[in-house]
Amino acid sequence: ASQLAPIERAVRQFSRTLERNWWVTSYTALSAHGPQPANRIANGLTSPVPPVSAVAEKRYDRFDFPRGARPGTFLHSLFEGLDFAIQPGAELDAWIDSRLQGIQLATDWQPELWRPVLQQWVADVVAAQLQPGLALRDIPAARCLAEMEFLLPVAELDANRLNQLLRQQDALSAQAHPLSFTTLQGMLKGFMDLVFEHQGRFYVLDYKSNHLGDSADAYGPDALQQAMIQHRYDLQYQLYTLALHRYLASRLPDYDYERHIGGVFYLFLRGTRSQGQGVFFTRPPRLLIESLDLMFQGKPLPKTVEPAWEQGVLL
Repeated sequence: ASQLAPIERAVRQFSRTLERNWWVTSYTALSAHGPQPANRIANGLTSPVPPVSAVAEKRYDRFDFPRGARPGTFLHSLFEGLDFAIQPGAELDAWIDSRLQGIQLATDWQPELWRPVLQQWVADVVAAQLQPGLALRDIPAARCLAEMEFLLPVAELDANRLNQLLRQQDALSAQAHPLSFTTLQGMLKGFMDLVFEHQGRFYVLDYKSNHLGDSADAYGPDALQQAMIQHRYDLQYQLYTLALHRYLASRLPDYDYERHIGGVFYLFLRGTRSQGQGVFFTRPPRLLIESLDLMFQGKPLPKTVEPAWEQGVLL
């Protein structure tokens, strides 16, 4: 039998150009570039190693609750999917017990000692006055959407232009460290802890587990504002509002920003009390959100905004 001649195979050569400036990013990635807050431990982003004497004096209260990413995720889980109308007692206790199953939040973690703390803590948060006459327990489950995901297309986002817009249009942003990231084209992805509707207006609510101090006094308005500035949560609520703005514009035939956007609440959980302590609220101006919308699409901005960039003025 004759032998078949070997077949020579050629590898195809790739000759196209890859787009290397298109990617999926997030608020966390955008805000991570640039100067970082100096007091990371005080704000609960790292867990300090306590001195031996501090271990002996351990308190079982919300201010001494374990810090760090895992405890923060656990605290979020207490409210994700929770029916805010839940009554203190057996129903709430069963909910908390279901969340405690299999959880280890510290080397000396003893869930039975934290259970009563968490029971009172959740009850206080759902009863806290977000605004006069409005608490989480007043919002029916049918008007809540937890962990709402969003994807925002980004035509081209330049850090310098974004910094100028935010500083010009938001007093909190004007006090924050500048953002610094490579010009972005792609998608911006995120999740909103809670979106809810109340009296025809839509709100975003975000839970924060930051440790600002060891007493309720450490969670007053000035302290919350400083935490918002240090961690660039201003950028976060601006992106959340933009995502909600686009979502409602696509769903409501008569959508109007002034009429339908209620604002954004930040609940600093360790300090949240019934009279509204530990609650930060803001409502970004319409011009800022509409300008962000245009910027993300790569379109020209309103004349009331664009000249400040052209002149290099930071307001």
